[in-house]
Amino acid sequence: MKRNRSIITLAIATLTMTMATTAQAGTFTQLKVYDNAEAWLFEGEIVEGDAKAFANLLARDPHIILVIDSPGGSALEGFALGRLTMKYRDEVTLVAQRAYSAAGMWWLGDDEPQFLDDKSEVGWHLSYLFGERMDESSAQLLGHLTGKYLSDALDEDTAEALMIDLATIQAEYGKFALRTLRKDGKLRIKK
Repeated sequence: MKRNRSIITLAIATLTMTMATTAQAGTFTQLKVYDNAEAWLFEGEIVEGDAKAFANLLARDPHIILVIDSPGGSALEGFALGRLTMKYRDEVTLVAQRAYSAAGMWWLGDDEPQFLDDKSEVGWHLSYLFGERMDESSAQLLGHLTGKYLSDALDEDTAEALMIDLATIQAEYGKFALRTLRKDGKLRIKK
């Protein structure tokens, strides 16, 4: 069963005021412990090995509140982080401070993801290989993997609608444009 809402609300309010302002890229930092739930911060770019570090963290104690502050990174690693979160949905609570790209995909792995505050934002785009040209078959495979992940994280209709939306945004604004969401529920495009 998901943790008590009041504990999560208290933790988010406290974390907003006490989070570390600097950390190394792609690091998990313990912040506090609330009612038998540890609060952690993931800060930095998502790189290969982060899913393994997250699995090790969950093996110690899956009852965690995790704040994500990340510009994104490896799509495949983001999917792996999201799948681990899905496995522990009843124990893990993901809270976005800033979760873009692969970090946004990870955030979707929680069935009740949260926002740290009113300025917190999550953003998605179609997956691509940074700095590399992809041939058509590689692009299709990455698109398929993205769609499969979204179908596992969300219901089929929402996953399909998001993929169509992201493809439309990419066609109009380029591959770096993000579909963003804030706590107020408003969708925006960030170029």
